[in-house]
Amino acid sequence: MTKFTSIRIILSLAAKHNLTLHQVDVKTAFLNGVLDEDIYTQHLDGYVDQVHVDYVCELKRSLYGVKQAPRLWSQTIHICMLQSGFTKCELDRYVKRDGVDMVFVVLYVDDLIIASSSEGMLVSTKRALSERFEMTDLGELKYCLGMEIERDGVRCSFDSANQVRAVNFVQVWNARQQSRQESARCKSQAD
Repeated sequence: MTKFTSIRIILSLAAKHNLTLHQVDVKTAFLNGVLDEDIYTQHLDGYVDQVHVDYVCELKRSLYGVKQAPRLWSQTIHICMLQSGFTKCELDRYVKRDGVDMVFVVLYVDDLIIASSSEGMLVSTKRALSERFEMTDLGELKYCLGMEIERDGVRCSFDSANQVRAVNFVQVWNARQQSRQESARCKSQAD
């Protein structure tokens, strides 16, 4: 998952190098994560097998609400990006170069922001991702985390009240993710 700073960096790069900015939404992103441990849950209301009331369900895939879901989704998209020829930057974004052309991908929960210097690389990136995940192509990036993106050449404008809310939201999200990862690390060390 990305930090607000990474999104600002990508927007700055797009402005400086006149990169095309697009956004795609991965449908049911967390359901793409493959579980790497056994997780069991009670039967859902309305789906209880009357013959086996005391049975539980073993999950085969990640679900929203499962504490491992964000980590598993992050691992899944990471593997997909590497297989598509991307390199993970030191922080939290991916880059792919082809001679002088380049494409950046930033992941924010289930949205991907793609910045590309080449229409061909943009299209091939979207195609590669849509072959692996069910996605909605939202086209040119117009709105992201409280920032309205306006292009005339490239100009990014946003109102400060929404930016403050967006920064607070991202900070809370990142803190929760770090807490979950720390909790999982402590649990695995205890085992």
